Amino acid sequence: APGRDAPGYRVPPKDADVSQSCVMDNNKWDIFRLLPPKGDKRGLGFWHDASLQVLKLVTFGVLFFLSLGSAVLAKVSFVLISSAVGWGGQNMTICTDKIPESDLNTVRIAPKHSAKWAWALFLAVAIPEFVCFVRSLHRTLFKNVRRPTLIQF
Repeated sequence: APGRDAPGYRVPPKDADVSQSCVMDNNKWDIFRLLPPKGDKRGLGFWHDASLQVLKLVTFGVLFFLSLGSAVLAKVSFVLISSAVGWGGQNMTICTDKIPESDLNTVRIAPKHSAKWAWALFLAVAIPEFVCFVRSLHRTLFKNVRRPTLIQF
């Protein structure tokens, strides 16, 4: 342990815990050094650690099922959109077992309704690609990376 004549030595206050080290490095270049936090004096114990592990597992489970559910919902909606595209200008039979008193159970799907589904399908495919392009363009333009030399290029 360094003595009282070491650089950076402070005399501890009268009510300070004497077991703690009072030597501080006198580094002028490291003004904003990060010191580790002081340890907690109370022991949290086994049940605290076990509850944190259980909470972590529950969080992983919830995030897994949210991710899985949103992926399934996205794929089902994409299949719905793509199945509705090809029916423009055609007749479709509806509810033959539900409306027996009707002689005509067909409807004609107007091409304008099919065009709306085609636009929805186009946007569902194009928007994520466009967002990815904008993000990569932003990273390319505003990142401080050394440009390749002519020989490397």
